[in-house]
Amino acid sequence: MTVPVEKRDPHLVEKLKAEAPGILRLLVENCLAWQAHGLGEAEAVIRATAGYREDSDPLADFLNECCILAPNAWAASETLRRSYEKFCGERGERPLAGRDFTEALKRRGCVTRRKFAGRGWDGIGLLTEAAMTEP
Repeated sequence: MTVPVEKRDPHLVEKLKAEAPGILRLLVENCLAWQAHGLGEAEAVIRATAGYREDSDPLADFLNECCILAPNAWAASETLRRSYEKFCGERGERPLAGRDFTEALKRRGCVTRRKFAGRGWDGIGLLTEAAMTEP
């Protein structure tokens, strides 16, 4: 952006030099505040980021269509993974790698646990299994 000639201050350099100690003090104070507290995040950025994560969540459709997230739910690890891979295959999508799948479930509050039926996940169940056990 160019300042029009009639608005230019021919003494700007001298004025800035005179204010140099104050400008330097503000720069140092703000740098120290940034180092101590970080930049923080604007509310608009937080909302936009959450929206992006939700839109780009590769597990969201599977969870919404095939699963129930509930504290008393449980799903066998192998069955859950197989159902997820089948779901992705039917949609022509590439499933998450094993570790990424595990981390995504943990972020949703699911916890691995061994039961009499084998290894599985507390906090998640497959809707097809829930429908079969309901009277």
